[in-house]
Amino acid sequence: ESHNRRRLCDVHRKDPLVILWGSRALGLSVEFPSGRTVCTEMNGTASILMGMDMFPRNVKVQQMGCHALSRIVSNHPENRCKVKQQGGIRKVISAMVVFKAHAGVQQAGCDALGNLASGPTPANQDAIYEQGGLEAIFAAMQDLPDEATVQQVACQALYFLVWENARIMEDIVNCDGAAAMENALKAHRWHAGVQYWGSNALALFNAVEDGKSTGRSENESRDGASESSTVLGNEKTEQQLSAAAPPPLQGLNAIDTSATVSGGKKKWSKPRSIDGAPQPTSVM
Repeated sequence: ESHNRRRLCDVHRKDPLVILWGSRALGLSVEFPSGRTVCTEMNGTASILMGMDMFPRNVKVQQMGCHALSRIVSNHPENRCKVKQQGGIRKVISAMVVFKAHAGVQQAGCDALGNLASGPTPANQDAIYEQGGLEAIFAAMQDLPDEATVQQVACQALYFLVWENARIMEDIVNCDGAAAMENALKAHRWHAGVQYWGSNALALFNAVEDGKSTGRSENESRDGASESSTVLGNEKTEQQLSAAAPPPLQGLNAIDTSATVSGGKKKWSKPRSIDGAPQPTSVM
């Protein structure tokens, strides 16, 4: 069945409705591990990314493409690597930038970025960071403060992005990124998902902030990434911080940007141009 869906997408790739429903069908078929394996063998991610590439201004195609990718890579390391190799990370982030006011795209995009980074998958964490994923996630939190589901998956994505990645964690701490999570927790204090993921993500950042006060620095390097200095406490190594927080729960369930310096502290600039997570809003 997955083979037939992919073939339909390839044959009728000029029809956005076929791409839309084909992506939706693939997203449903991979809810079980066997479906993800078949999707990998048939290179289903290529069909989804092709559709997103052909219809970059179709909000429904972009939303469902991000959602399908989030399901395909959930609990599947091979698919996470494949999507990165095929340029899927940049396509997800581009969709989030183009449709920054659309809650469905932002929710599906954050969900996809979080699952792509989970595991953790260091190469994907670094790729998301370098391609502007953090800026896109923070923009979603800033532009859609009243959308609880967007805030939830954004906090979830940040949690997976910084997991065992000192470089990204320190950069977010230096940019006062924790404020975005604090705002989400205050605005949606009765939403269990926001409270759970926001609190867990914030705990990681607070641990690094506590370590800074002790004044100890360590150099960290990951997967060929340039060395960066992270400030940790004498009694709080990166491994200890990881052990202190709950493990990442995979599958509980999107352009270049720049940063400006203000008052000695770097601030993110605006972008230029889950099993258990909320499903995307209706696309029809």
